[in-house]
Amino acid sequence: MNEPARELERRRLWKLFTAYLRLSLRGKASRAFAGRFAGTSFGLSVLLGMYAAIGLAVGVAASAHVDVFAYALLMHGMTFVMVGLGLTAESGDALFNRAESDVLGHRPVPPRTLLVAKALALLAFTLLLALALNLPAAVLGLRTAGARPWLPAVHLLAVVVLGTFCVSAVVLAYGLVARVVGRERFETVAAWSQVTLAVSFLAASHGLPRLAAHMQGVGQAPPVLLVLVPPAWFAGLESSLGAAHAAPVNLAFGAVGLVATAALGWVAFGRLAPVEMLARAVAPHTRSGVPAPAAGAIAGRLGWWLRDPVERAAFRLAAVYLRRDREIKTRLYPSLVMFAFFPLLALISPSKSGGNSIPLLSVSMLGMLPAVALEAMRQSSNHTAAEVFASAPLASTGRVFHGVRKAAMWYLLLPGLLLAVALSALIVPAGLSLAIPGLIALPTFSLLPGLFGDYLPLSIPPTRGQQAGANLLLMTISTTALVVLLSTSWIASRTGRLPELLVVETAIVAAVHWGLRAWIAARPLRPK
Repeated sequence: MNEPARELERRRLWKLFTAYLRLSLRGKASRAFAGRFAGTSFGLSVLLGMYAAIGLAVGVAASAHVDVFAYALLMHGMTFVMVGLGLTAESGDALFNRAESDVLGHRPVPPRTLLVAKALALLAFTLLLALALNLPAAVLGLRTAGARPWLPAVHLLAVVVLGTFCVSAVVLAYGLVARVVGRERFETVAAWSQVTLAVSFLAASHGLPRLAAHMQGVGQAPPVLLVLVPPAWFAGLESSLGAAHAAPVNLAFGAVGLVATAALGWVAFGRLAPVEMLARAVAPHTRSGVPAPAAGAIAGRLGWWLRDPVERAAFRLAAVYLRRDREIKTRLYPSLVMFAFFPLLALISPSKSGGNSIPLLSVSMLGMLPAVALEAMRQSSNHTAAEVFASAPLASTGRVFHGVRKAAMWYLLLPGLLLAVALSALIVPAGLSLAIPGLIALPTFSLLPGLFGDYLPLSIPPTRGQQAGANLLLMTISTTALVVLLSTSWIASRTGRLPELLVVETAIVAAVHWGLRAWIAARPLRPK
């Protein structure tokens, strides 16, 4: 390629990158509801503020009485999980968008350039989250034993390398899927590959807080087996460059991290045929084979629960999208992992994770699944189709909301609860009674998304950070509710007052549930 061609390619890449970044951070909602659903930077600002607050709290608690490597291991482990989960939840919308073929399909844009532009926009979003999470932690690292004055700069450098590693891993995973499976199976396999990535991010950092807490000695050599855990690579890089006393193995860890990041990027962008990857993502195709069971048949069997025709229609709409739509599945499935992984992991090893209180933990966290699904269902690349709601005879969006909510409860919450209860009965049967307070509160938990403005499914465009922010907010709510329920249930169980607690809780929850339903139903629909 001659120099003018290279210059043209660089300019094209820069234009595409800035366009994707602007589109991802400030989408526009359906014109009929732009006043309420317009995507703005406010949500991203709130998300970044929440990440900074979490980083500050964890950094203050973690930086006392540890050396640089132990502190970096904990912070990079937290970053790996939170940024990795946010990335997997957002990557489907960032990399695959069929609508863009109408704009770019006839233009001479090389597929590799298009892929790199999308990946750079995704990397910019990832680094925003990672740096917001670690800016306070970088300064607090100076409190650790053996820290050099330039440690904050080294910490942020390690965070940038970690973010690049995560983005390269996601692009590589999609490239492998595009290479291996056919076009008709691409959407389903791509969604499940995101679930695998999310589980990998969680599993790779499981147990790191306990390990970092035990590593108190300055310059203490970490176990060599940590080379299998990616956060240890970047902790080794940080301690090698920013600590006065670093074990030689730390330098080896840092070298592994740099080599792995470079190798992932080279394979993902240079060897995995981005032409085929993008073609599979955006090319239309017809569905073949036996269609999925009709959602209407299931809604008919649940007639006692879906008596309202608007609720029944919304249930069918949500059921079809939850079962078939690639965009919804790639946004939703990784988000579900966060709320299912820890409860199920705790059930498998209850002796180390809270014993008989684990069934309550499982129920409380799984109770957030409908809210996660409702937030994922708000967004769609075809959001302009939501203008159909403006012409529908709806005085309120309450009945639409309840139909989508019940679909999420039927397809997601019910299977998760059945699995959790079965595992609890097999592993910690003595704790099943403590799960009852959480079960009582589940229907009320599912009403939370309906409290923030009119709820209409598929009515806003995919906006970068929205799903990650919703997941973080719901995780905060579920954790708070878990602490309250767990403390109250444990005290009541110890004092023999659990039956009285259940009676009081049922009365309070019933009153709150009735009030929230009335509030959602009474709020009028005001399209703009």
